[in-house]
Amino acid sequence: MIKRISIFTLLILLFSTISVDAHESYMSVTQMKYNAESNTIQCEMKVTAHDLEKALKIQSGRAVILDKASLLVSNNQLIEQYLQRNFSIKIDDVKTYFTYVGYEVELNDNAWIYFEIPCPINMNKIEISNMVLTETFALQQNVTHLTTNTTKQSFVFTKNETNNTFTWNE
Repeated sequence: MIKRISIFTLLILLFSTISVDAHESYMSVTQMKYNAESNTIQCEMKVTAHDLEKALKIQSGRAVILDKASLLVSNNQLIEQYLQRNFSIKIDDVKTYFTYVGYEVELNDNAWIYFEIPCPINMNKIEISNMVLTETFALQQNVTHLTTNTTKQSFVFTKNETNNTFTWNE
């Protein structure tokens, strides 16, 4: 009986040391929707919060806790810098900068990042480079949906496929 309890205790200790944030799939989803009133593309990117924390820790060299209110200002700076390095846009071959809006963390460990892209009046194509989390997780997939008034296009960015050009059909 004592041997059985010892083995049970050993198993509990063994399983408790396994990282709770390890998972087999790594995916973000970015919704990009054209807003004709503001002539912008409004973007919301959903990532796994602890994966983003790990990437930001690697970038900054310090621990990052996204859901700590007292760190909101410094976390916003880190996320904006990270996005500037890992998500870029060209509209009709001209580099375009997005406006970072902010982020929020849900209880289910999803982090939402919000930003918007200004649009020229007549555009033909938008080229996206999305390398978010691919430097940290080799299996990362970044699903991106672009919705205009007339079309919806999607692409899955990976470590090996970081660029895609969407046609603009307005």
